[in-house]
Amino acid sequence: MLGTSRIIPAVVLCLIGLTLQGCSPKVDCNGDKVKEDVLTILKENLDKAVWYKEGELAFSEKRAIGDVKTISKNEELKTASCSAQYSFTYNNTERKVPVDYNLSFLEDKKEVQVLADANSVKAGVMQLVMAQAPVKNGTQKIYDPGTGKLVQSIEWKDNQRNGNQKMWLPDGATLVADINWINGKSNGWEKHPDSSGKIVTDLTWKEGLATGYQTIFLINGSPMSYTTFKDGKKNGVHKVFSTMSSSSDSYVSIEDNYKADVLDGLQKTYYDAKLEKEIVYKDGVVVSETDKTNSNSAVNASSVDKCVNVKIDAFHKANGNDAPINNDALQEWTADCSK
Repeated sequence: MLGTSRIIPAVVLCLIGLTLQGCSPKVDCNGDKVKEDVLTILKENLDKAVWYKEGELAFSEKRAIGDVKTISKNEELKTASCSAQYSFTYNNTERKVPVDYNLSFLEDKKEVQVLADANSVKAGVMQLVMAQAPVKNGTQKIYDPGTGKLVQSIEWKDNQRNGNQKMWLPDGATLVADINWINGKSNGWEKHPDSSGKIVTDLTWKEGLATGYQTIFLINGSPMSYTTFKDGKKNGVHKVFSTMSSSSDSYVSIEDNYKADVLDGLQKTYYDAKLEKEIVYKDGVVVSETDKTNSNSAVNASSVDKCVNVKIDAFHKANGNDAPINNDALQEWTADCSK
């Protein structure tokens, strides 16, 4: 179905040969301006497709309308039906998709209207993309939908990030990441603030491995997880967040410690911010497990647990809330508190 149009002013038509009123008026399927307008129609429609924008770097800027044929023409009504080939380069190979378009001279406006079947072309290009995944080459630019500012720039080569990647806040001015990719491995840094300006992700990348801490948020802005890394592996405090059953407030539902990607130390699990269970790990193996469902406060905890909790609080006060506590320290504190 032909449903997208462009209009060529009459003053232009005389210059390009589609002359009017004493200029021998005619409509020409192979006219340069006509083909240019068909290309514009196709580009505007393809750009609206999410799948096309995501694979845009696999398409070259060079596009053309060729193999033009006039299917029918009415000189008196100044109309024409045309068929052609839309040629473009995808994954470094030239491709062609058929395109139909109609021309009609609008007497009242003294203009030629170009009506192109963009939907059939879009379907043909989509079929190609589904059959062969896009291979990205070039610089990908991502803009914030709200501000319209550039928020990310990524260089690709043969579908791998290769070159510079930069990220900005929605204001388009505050740089939050500057990473250089070589053969799929990253080197550089990234620091991301939350809505209040507090840094919630601070990572240094070396040969594709991250060191630092990262907070991941849900689409609604609620925190989902907090992880500390060393040389690309979980190392130190790790937290998982959940939402309260009676409100939209977030709370820590799991708090544990890792050593080189393996659970090591105390793990606490909560429900609605109330402590339910404590498990002690050593090199990924459970050493002890305590059910806290009947003692959800420090007041009801055993004297040994109280003593250990005091030592844990003192340790965090001296070394920071994110400082990891290894299993040896926990065992030593438990032994001391049991005396």
